[in-house]
Amino acid sequence: MMSWAEINTWLESTKSGNIASWVGLLASVVGFWATLLNVRKSKAASIQARQAALEVKRDMLHINAVVSITQALSLMEEVKRLHRDSNLVLLPDRYFAIKKILIELKSEHVVFEDQQRAVVQGAILHFKSFEKHTEKLIQKNKEIEDAPRLNGIVTTISESFQELLGYVKSKPRS
Repeated sequence: MMSWAEINTWLESTKSGNIASWVGLLASVVGFWATLLNVRKSKAASIQARQAALEVKRDMLHINAVVSITQALSLMEEVKRLHRDSNLVLLPDRYFAIKKILIELKSEHVVFEDQQRAVVQGAILHFKSFEKHTEKLIQKNKEIEDAPRLNGIVTTISESFQELLGYVKSKPRS
């Protein structure tokens, strides 16, 4: 076996040390270049993943808006039946459920224009007023006397929401 001194002497005489240094430098440069390429690819993949996540979020907001409007319309139809039957006990809960859906819809859905947000806000105020009025009737042990008028208001709101549903369904998601 050769000693370190003999190895050093051999490297100096054959200039193998210089060659090894150049090969090491070349390997480092190639490795660094490959790392930069991989970083660039990773960045592009990250951007694509972020864009895909935003598309999924937009799609989810769109689907949630359709579901929320459909739920609100269904509850509005039930409220009209409860008005006709003068079933005061269930009405405050239904009014609250509608308000909750509409408040979430207004705050989460970004596709709405100002006029559509105003329609949602107006409906929230109507159902808030209905709830307050119904609570007073329950407290006084009275029945609904103006069911046709109330149902006319609910029908008008419902028609506005049918239009809103059509708008949301026809709006491109991307």
